[in-house]
Amino acid sequence: MAEVFRDREKAFEAQFGHDQDLAFRIRARGNKVLGLWVAEALGIAGGGAEEYARSLVAVALEKAGEEGVIRKILTDFQERDVDMTEARLKVKIEKIMVEARDSILRDG
Repeated sequence: MAEVFRDREKAFEAQFGHDQDLAFRIRARGNKVLGLWVAEALGIAGGGAEEYARSLVAVALEKAGEEGVIRKILTDFQERDVDMTEARLKVKIEKIMVEARDSILRDG
C-alpha cells in the first residue's frame, strides 16, 4: 500500500514540475510577443525591437513580474506620447498570453 502512495506522490510531483515548466514557457513567449508589439508601437524596428522584447522578458524575470512589466511599458509609452491606459494594456497582455498558451500547447 505504501508503494502505491509513493508512486502517486511521484506522479503528482512530476505533474507539478511539468505545469511549472509550461507556465514559465508561456510567460516567456508571451512577454517576448508583448515586447515586439510594444516596440512596434514605440517605433522601434529590427534588432532594436528584438532587444526591447528581451529587455521586457528580463524585467519579468528579475523584478516584480507582470506588474514590473506593466510599469515599464506604461513609462515607455508615456515617454513617447503613446496613448495607452493600464486597463487597455492589461487586456492586450491577457490576449497575448492566451495566444502564447495556445501556441505552446499546439506546437510544444
